[in-house]
Amino acid sequence: MSRGSLKTLAARTLRVAGRVARMAKAADLDVLRIGVDELQTAIALSEFIARTAAEKSRVSGPRKHENDKRDLNPASGFRASCQQRTE
Repeated sequence: MSRGSLKTLAARTLRVAGRVARMAKAADLDVLRIGVDELQTAIALSEFIARTAAEKSRVSGPRKHENDKRDLNPASGFRASCQQRTE
């Protein structure tokens, strides 16, 4: 494949990715762009997960499993309560 063809393909790919990101944003969806660098992808994915988990916990409050007394809120970490089940 020639350099010119690669440049054309790269530009087209960026345009499509931008269009998808705009459509996702309009639909209130999160978008994560990743590249070919494995380390950068791992970092970006970790930050994305942490940010969305924090945002979700702020909106919905702490999560609890209906049959468990443990706090499953990702923002506060995992804490087991000292209370025993009464059931």
